[in-house]
Amino acid sequence: MAGFIQKGAKNILQKNPNDVVFLSALRTPVTRAKKGGFKDAYDHELLAAVLKATLVKNPNLDPAAVQDVMIGTVLAELGGSKAGRMAQNHVGFPASTAFQTVNRACSSGLAAITGIAHSIAVGSIDVGIGGGMESMTRNYGSRAIPTVLWPELKDSPDKDARDCIMSMGLTAENVAERYGVN
Repeated sequence: MAGFIQKGAKNILQKNPNDVVFLSALRTPVTRAKKGGFKDAYDHELLAAVLKATLVKNPNLDPAAVQDVMIGTVLAELGGSKAGRMAQNHVGFPASTAFQTVNRACSSGLAAITGIAHSIAVGSIDVGIGGGMESMTRNYGSRAIPTVLWPELKDSPDKDARDCIMSMGLTAENVAERYGVN
């Protein structure tokens, strides 16, 4: 087994011409919902700041070379695609740069980064940006729960179906209680 692990580690560390390479990793600071310097910021405002900083940090990167931007979100208004696309164009990416969102309950940003890496790995694109955007102040808690929902689904006999509209804060509390995390 030890030999297998060593061989696997060696293969992972070996450089190949078709490796996917990260040129930079940027993010905004994380603050608490409804508190701090970002409490009034829009999620797409934060995205625009990070996309602009990406261009500043990589001055040799022509924005037109970026073929796709994939952003993960779960709570953004309009699914994040319209406002995210606007933010992308606002900071200098051309209309030819595609934009898409990943709507996933947890780890949507990681799913977007993985999606871009996979697109590069299989040769669909050469250059892409992956990330995530949320505003816990603007789109969390009661704002994240649909108010207009098919009554049969809202009152489903299946508890898992009903729990889909539970906020992540309550979900975290339930997990903490179940596993004894204080």
